[in-house]
Amino acid sequence: MEEECLNLYIEHKEHGVVLDNDRILQLQNDIEWNQHQIKVNDDLEHYFQTASEQLFPKVHADSKAVAGSVDRLEAKYQAMKGAK
Repeated sequence: MEEECLNLYIEHKEHGVVLDNDRILQLQNDIEWNQHQIKVNDDLEHYFQTASEQLFPKVHADSKAVAGSVDRLEAKYQAMKGAK
């Protein structure tokens, strides 16, 4: 949508095409709405993650331990690969 706005403006400036102010306004409103939805989704994700960690602390602790083990294995693998 941002690219479409820019393209409309470029066409206006470089080729004299009449600027579609209504379309630009609609696109700007759509961009703002989408940005708001992204923020709401981020807030919900944080809320659900926190709730899950509080409800299932053992599962999350186990998951973090496994992730740490996998990260260490990956580091060793990359080091071994780089040594060859």
